[in-house]
Amino acid sequence: SRVWGIILSGNGSDGLAGAQAIQNEGGKILVQDPADAMVDDLPLSVIREDWGDYYYPAELIGDKLVTHIATTKKSKRGVRYYNYNLYKRDPGYFKSV
Repeated sequence: SRVWGIILSGNGSDGLAGAQAIQNEGGKILVQDPADAMVDDLPLSVIREDWGDYYYPAELIGDKLVTHIATTKKSKRGVRYYNYNLYKRDPGYFKSV
């Protein structure tokens, strides 16, 4: 799947259903590092359920997402995406998002 979910700081466990749905369909989940979150309930909930694939401080998530997408490989088809530029935007755009 080419779906990516991002779990950020938040209360409770309201993002668990979405994270589980994405995982069940083969997607990946990036989770804000709980130590970096203002409220760590949601990131910790996802981590406890083992649904997070990658953990980063909030300021790195945008860059890491772009890097992961840029290097995605579909082994069955042998397709690789390198230097994939979403919406053909200037790479600096993503650092401000």
